[in-house]
Amino acid sequence: MNTGWRLFHIDPDERGYAYDGALRMRDLASRMRWFLMLRWTWASLCLLGAGLGRYLDFPAGADYRLLLAASVLLGATNALYMGLPRAVDGDSERSESRLRRAILVQTGCDFLVLALVGYALGGIQSPVVLLFLAEISLVTLFCTRLTSLAMALVGILCALLPVWLEFLGWVPVVSLYDTGNKAILAADGRFVAGYSVLLLLCTLFFWYVVSEITASLRRRENHLEQAYRKISQLDAEKVKAMLYTAHELKAPLAIIKNFVSTLRGGYCGELPEKADQVIGRIGERSDLLMQKVVDIIHLSNLRTLVQPELTLVPLELGALLKREVDEVLQIARARGIEVLDVTELRQDYWICGSEAYLHTMISNLLQNAVYYSHDGGRVEVALIGRPDRVTLKVIDHGIGIDKAKQADIFEEHFRTREAVAHHPDGTGLGLPMVKEVARIHRASVELESEPGRGTEVSATFALANRSGELGHGKDSDC
Repeated sequence: MNTGWRLFHIDPDERGYAYDGALRMRDLASRMRWFLMLRWTWASLCLLGAGLGRYLDFPAGADYRLLLAASVLLGATNALYMGLPRAVDGDSERSESRLRRAILVQTGCDFLVLALVGYALGGIQSPVVLLFLAEISLVTLFCTRLTSLAMALVGILCALLPVWLEFLGWVPVVSLYDTGNKAILAADGRFVAGYSVLLLLCTLFFWYVVSEITASLRRRENHLEQAYRKISQLDAEKVKAMLYTAHELKAPLAIIKNFVSTLRGGYCGELPEKADQVIGRIGERSDLLMQKVVDIIHLSNLRTLVQPELTLVPLELGALLKREVDEVLQIARARGIEVLDVTELRQDYWICGSEAYLHTMISNLLQNAVYYSHDGGRVEVALIGRPDRVTLKVIDHGIGIDKAKQADIFEEHFRTREAVAHHPDGTGLGLPMVKEVARIHRASVELESEPGRGTEVSATFALANRSGELGHGKDSDC
């Protein structure tokens, strides 16, 4: 279709993870990636400063060799840790501990490098000491309060190290502006002591403020996690109650259907015409209720299923689609609706999937397209292949869906007024089942629709993998 609006999209890489250990690990790894990128920026600035000092003699009193050494140290340690965030395996406590240790080692290295940079740029003459505060704030985000306090004290010691070494005469006094004032200050014990105490107090105050904010955020995160768990528990209880109720309804409905069949079969003799009509309507309503019960059970089972529990096997999507089209043709022909396969390139598309669940998905898409088409209309299906994925498209030219109502049609039991008028016997569970099957197959689903012009639904699957590479064969690994 050329016009319409995207309604629903499931990205295969966006799973909607719950609040759990794996989420915390991913958050920690994400923070570390950001930290690594920030360190590359610092290394680049040190390298730039070394270049300015070497070729332009700027800053005047800076030793470009110290800045070059700082850049090399930052780059080397950063390169060692670049692969660590990718090595995180789920919510493993061992991985989390390893990641936090790496962060502490990195921060310690950064403190030493900053001390070197601070010394090269004149110590108390430059604002490099502020970078220690930035490091302390970052480590506070990663670690516990006690650990971050310990690292803050280590940072203060590293920041004061060049000042005290100059005071003791163990290293030459470096003056950024090449004046004698720095030498006088560096030899003044009262100034050095006052500077040290002031820096200590300011740093501790800064650490306290940042740690309070971080602790508040963590408390809120814990409250959100507890609330999420309660909601998940209530949702699980709701699903269990729904399943129990649905199963309880199946038995009496099956009995009613049997009695209807018995009566219409002549067990009690020939029925009057009006009685036969009433019993026939009872049978039709029982069939409709039974279908709704089955759909409720099926949807509830899908929602409690997670992808790792699903057994996937290589399946050829084209063959599955052909079988489903053959089945829906019986419904379509009764209303004069033509179902056409308009796939342009004929080839096999192997995907990893569950045949039973894919049957549910494809049959619901096809039946929806037929049910909401006009008599004598047309439904088109197609497979569109790409190097690493395949898209199944189901297109009808029926009643369509109003834009204002599109956001809700993948919710269970929701049906538009137009849909109810066109097909009164619908359950409102078909598209929710499509959504759940897409979720457990890590597929993406998109919908475009316009009232009076029809609807197009696209489901995109990754092609099956073979030895870690994209492939098309039935021997591919799932």
